Amino acid sequence: MGYNITRGDKVVKIFANRRQAGLKLAQTLSDFARCPDCVVLAIPRGGVVVAAEIARQLKLPLDLVITKKIGAPFNPELAIGSVDSNGKISLDETLIARLNIPSAYIHRAAKQVLAQIKNQLAKYRARIDYPDLTQKTVILVDDGIATGQTVIAAIGFLKSLPVRRLVIATPVIAPATLANLKQSADEIRYVRCEHRFLAVGQFYQDFSPVSDDEVITIMNSFITN
Repeated sequence: MGYNITRGDKVVKIFANRRQAGLKLAQTLSDFARCPDCVVLAIPRGGVVVAAEIARQLKLPLDLVITKKIGAPFNPELAIGSVDSNGKISLDETLIARLNIPSAYIHRAAKQVLAQIKNQLAKYRARIDYPDLTQKTVILVDDGIATGQTVIAAIGFLKSLPVRRLVIATPVIAPATLANLKQSADEIRYVRCEHRFLAVGQFYQDFSPVSDDEVITIMNSFITN
């Protein structure tokens, strides 16, 4: 479960769940509705639930891009870097130096993460190649952006394809990360940018883990429709 954020005596409203967050985020993207050259790409797993609502509301195709963070040895949720499906590693060198994390750990963790990515690609997409996106506007969606490491890896991967235009969309984003990502994307759309940002889950009443089966069901619904 998520928890409320307070400012003095006032409780700041948060999202009920990822579906509601997706509906709210879709409102900020209404100008892309039925765009023939647009595609929504989700970052699994949580981002798929959010992105599915956007794709449904805007009548756009849905696909996904898989990048994963490299967690710190003492805290797997703390991203010290990330890996994309090509095996390219992006690192937060400042954080790694501050935490004195050995390179042997990083290489070992990156190898494990890449194996997880390949496994998920096979489960969710049944293929690792991507269609031609050179003339496409890609709306890259996650359920929230804290450090931005996973998104940074996704941006690098998409630019290598490359895509024509890249729009990052997320229900909530940390202010420092917003400033950093503005240099990497053509545009960023969001619902909330909170200074009291501790974790993405704090903005959701229900931030339950999304299962592989849920992702597969969602992706199959777009393939069949």
